[in-house]
Amino acid sequence: MRNWKYLFFIFITLYTLVFSIAINLFDKESWVGLFFIDTISLTGIIIGIIFSFITVIKCNEKAKYFWLLMLIGNTSYAISELICDYYDLILKIKISFPSLSDLFCYLQIFFYMIAIAYKLYEVKNTYKSAKFFFDAIIVIIALSTISWEYLMNPLFIQSNLSNLHIVTSIGYPIGDLVLLFGTISLYQSCNYVFPKTVIQTITFAFLILILADSFYTFFSLSNSYSSGSYFDPLWPIAIMLIGFAGLIYSVQYKFETNLCHNSSLNYFQVDKLRLSIPYATVIFLLIVILFKREKLDILFIGFSITIILLVIRQIITLLENQNLLKQLNILNMDLENQITERTQKLNDINTKLIKSNEFKDDIIASMSHELRTPIHAILSYIQLIEDGDDGPVGDEILSDLQIIKRSSKRLLFLIANLLDLAKIQSNKNSVKLDKIKLSDLIQHTYEELYYLAAEKELELLLNIEDSDKLVLSDQMKLQQILTNLVTNAIKFTSKGYIKISASVSDDAFQICVEDTGIGIPKEYHSYIFQKFTQIDHGTRRQYGGTGIGLAIVKSLVDSLQGKITLDSEPNCGSKFVVNFPL
Repeated sequence: MRNWKYLFFIFITLYTLVFSIAINLFDKESWVGLFFIDTISLTGIIIGIIFSFITVIKCNEKAKYFWLLMLIGNTSYAISELICDYYDLILKIKISFPSLSDLFCYLQIFFYMIAIAYKLYEVKNTYKSAKFFFDAIIVIIALSTISWEYLMNPLFIQSNLSNLHIVTSIGYPIGDLVLLFGTISLYQSCNYVFPKTVIQTITFAFLILILADSFYTFFSLSNSYSSGSYFDPLWPIAIMLIGFAGLIYSVQYKFETNLCHNSSLNYFQVDKLRLSIPYATVIFLLIVILFKREKLDILFIGFSITIILLVIRQIITLLENQNLLKQLNILNMDLENQITERTQKLNDINTKLIKSNEFKDDIIASMSHELRTPIHAILSYIQLIEDGDDGPVGDEILSDLQIIKRSSKRLLFLIANLLDLAKIQSNKNSVKLDKIKLSDLIQHTYEELYYLAAEKELELLLNIEDSDKLVLSDQMKLQQILTNLVTNAIKFTSKGYIKISASVSDDAFQICVEDTGIGIPKEYHSYIFQKFTQIDHGTRRQYGGTGIGLAIVKSLVDSLQGKITLDSEPNCGSKFVVNFPL
């Protein structure tokens, strides 16, 4: 596509050069000279019409009406050119002004206006369309007032022209001003109306039309226009540019996936420049009035009309803002209703989850209680056999019974953990304070878990300071905390030792469990005390476990108003320190 643009630019340049040479070489008063000049002009117009026709056939449905109106506008100008050529070449007389040719020129501008208004209507609501209309009128009146005062009026005073001649003459620049204002709006809206290259080409074409019509108006008012003028190439060049813009669109529109034809938000983002133009023109007109100290009647009338239109425009803006505010309130109410409805749904779901969680805790508690009964029976019968109530038993059987006994106690411990977890979650875990000798508590844990450590050939070490001192705490909970910490240390230690230490100060006591196990990376320290959590799934597969031991420890420590800390690194062991107030 880029090569097409370069080729078309070269073609336009060559066309302008050939047209200019023909104007200079040929005698504009001779039939041959007029024939060549008119042929070159008509050729450019036909090329533009062909481009426009191809665009209408190939473009998508949304853009078809716009390009169809532009094609009709181009065709209207071609008819105007043919009428002029008929007078020049067939009748061999100078066409009068105004004439039938001017009617088709006005139709050209009219269809261009309809095309722009149609495209702008697609992207703007009613209020914005009304504001666009008033903006255009304000700019036209302001510029027409200044043009009349400094350009048209002096010419009219010096010439003896009819009213129809005057109206027809000034109609061209006024219509062109509307086109210019419309193209500015399209250009500012190009992100969601047309690809940027297309709208830039159309804008450039309309600027050329404005320039050509301005020359034509000036020379017509001075009664000095004739075919073959130096600005004659501008009209066919503008027609070709409009046709080429359509050709670009018909090829490129399918790749423009970000075009949005109903974006009010984009209007506010990209139309700021266009919205400032009416105010700028009114200010400019005011400056002209201030510097001109005499004959202010025309300028004052134009300024007054623009001020009135500006006030009407502001009223429309207020109505639009009021309408937007109503829409915003409606949207807010809808949003509040949606939030209320979804909040209610979340509350209902949360209530169901709470009930499900309570049901789960009740099942766990019930199952734990039912499992403990047969395990206690197993331990009772093991004790009877060990006591010899059913007769003497050999040493090998007694050794096997010890393994069964330890495994049963371990299972009983896991069941107790599940039961404690259910109690903690249902807030039924009460605290019972007693005076406890810390050394006895640790010694009992040592005796309970010594064989478990011995099975893995681990040393279980004790270090108790102030062993005779008593502490005030919940013995059952302290026993669970210590047992869980030591059991966890044994589970994750393959070689080395587990060390239990304790100390008592004036206002607190401390229990510490240290091991030489696999350690815990620092990034896991923050959630290692969560339920059913281990370092990773690989660890769980290798070492087993339920992942609730440390969660129970944390909950029990919190219930006793204590604090637990962890110091651990991978392959360097772990150290759990628990501090309790006295």
